[in-house]
Amino acid sequence: MIVFLVPVALDGFTPSGQGVKALVRTWGWFSPDDAVRRLQVWRFVSYMFLHANLVHIFFNMFTLCMFGRRLEQRWGAHEFYRFYFVCGVGAAVFQTLLSLPGLVGGTEAVPMVGASGAIYGLLLAYAYYWADDIVYVNFILPMKIKYLVLIFGAINFFGSVGDIAHAGASGIAHFAHLGGLLTGWLYLKGGGWRRWGSFGRRGSPGRRSQPSRRPFFDDDTWR
Repeated sequence: MIVFLVPVALDGFTPSGQGVKALVRTWGWFSPDDAVRRLQVWRFVSYMFLHANLVHIFFNMFTLCMFGRRLEQRWGAHEFYRFYFVCGVGAAVFQTLLSLPGLVGGTEAVPMVGASGAIYGLLLAYAYYWADDIVYVNFILPMKIKYLVLIFGAINFFGSVGDIAHAGASGIAHFAHLGGLLTGWLYLKGGGWRRWGSFGRRGSPGRRSQPSRRPFFDDDTWR
């Protein structure tokens, strides 16, 4: 939120054409060409702190507050942040795969911003543990979270097919959303990639000493 609002507030105090907002976006958005070919690897993370507009950041932060709090209570802050950033980076990796030569042309003309890939990973994780929790779509329609995640997955799958067919004309990073979902699922099913879990932090894969809090990869909700 701070990264979004501060450049907007400071933009009016800079010379025309050299606004802080434009500078932050230019050096922070994710573009496979910049991130991979030009080795600007920070873009795999920095794009998550930028958003297209207030509506974009509102819905991402609203979802983060709604579902992230319970996950953080279960895992602890360290594991929560790690999962969040792993899903965000995974989403950018999937978007990079979409832009491989011969698959889709012209997608790099629309750089990617937003934490949606990481947010989709959190939604998947919430449904992984509490699949039958009821959420209200548009604050009206009750639905189990597991079905909502499946619907979101289907929407983004078909959206990705459309992006491939029409060279990313939708302007929405459907493939990155799918990447966030798939990265989250692989991370959970792989026990947080167990080689990272030897630090014994609260809720991490390496800690089994608390009988009241199972390690997150031991959950059998969707097995």
